[in-house]
Amino acid sequence: MIVDMVEPDDGTRAVDGRDGPVRFYERYIEAFNARDEPTFASCFHLPVSILRLPADGVDQTGATPIVVTEVAQLWPALPPTWTRSTIDELRVVAADEAYEPRAGFADRSPRRAVLQATVTRWAGDEPYEQVHVLYILSNEDGRLGIKSIVPLAVASAPAG
Repeated sequence: MIVDMVEPDDGTRAVDGRDGPVRFYERYIEAFNARDEPTFASCFHLPVSILRLPADGVDQTGATPIVVTEVAQLWPALPPTWTRSTIDELRVVAADEAYEPRAGFADRSPRRAVLQATVTRWAGDEPYEQVHVLYILSNEDGRLGIKSIVPLAVASAPAG
């Protein structure tokens, strides 16, 4: 389910703060599924920070995010049985209605685009994993790109 979606103008530039990021993420998943490396690479603004999920339910004291400086390092390790990923839900977190400046205050900068995505990974016709991720985007040279990835949760299908 994609929420707050409006048809984009060119698919990458935000018209009202929401539709650009939604179309951007759809293009990202399309490139990922097609293994289209040039388009996939264009979905990032290096360096990209990745905050790992806690180990055993506990954040490591002093753990720093991973900083990726080469696009080739961004492709996740997937099992050979992986065939595609599908978007289950996509939300624009930093939509205009999420923040209203105090009376008399004015925004000093444009809003940052942030997406919350839930994606299922498939092996043929069988889903095997679902991931819930926060993507922080930046707009550089008039183009949206992923600047930070924060995995929020991962669930796996029962073994068997």
